[in-house]
Amino acid sequence: NPWAGRIFDLRVDDNPEPLKELRRLVKIARAYHVEDQLETALMGEQVDSEELARLGRLGIEQAEMMQREEGNPELLFWQAIGLTSANRLQDALPIFKRVFAIDPTWRELIPRMVKAELLPDDKQVIGRIMLE
Repeated sequence: NPWAGRIFDLRVDDNPEPLKELRRLVKIARAYHVEDQLETALMGEQVDSEELARLGRLGIEQAEMMQREEGNPELLFWQAIGLTSANRLQDALPIFKRVFAIDPTWRELIPRMVKAELLPDDKQVIGRIMLE
């Protein structure tokens, strides 16, 4: 695993503005790192509620930054998937609604997330998500 032990592996060799691009990529990498931490905390059995709340706030900030700066709601989408998987559908539904308002094509991924076992195979849950 050549990536093992690496915090970031970013390349800006061919970019005409490498420092600007490096700053952008570090922001994105940090955002995904926070999302990974949040997902791990949501799936953990012994989670300190204060830490989960802190990661949740930080995750929202990072996801919103990415959506604002990159025009990409992907982190918001994954946050909603993680919340749903952690049996927190009520928290996830407003996020799904926001993602689908930004770009309705994200809705097409919902059935795929069920097949990938990232969402429950529950018609009621999926129906509520798809209505957002």
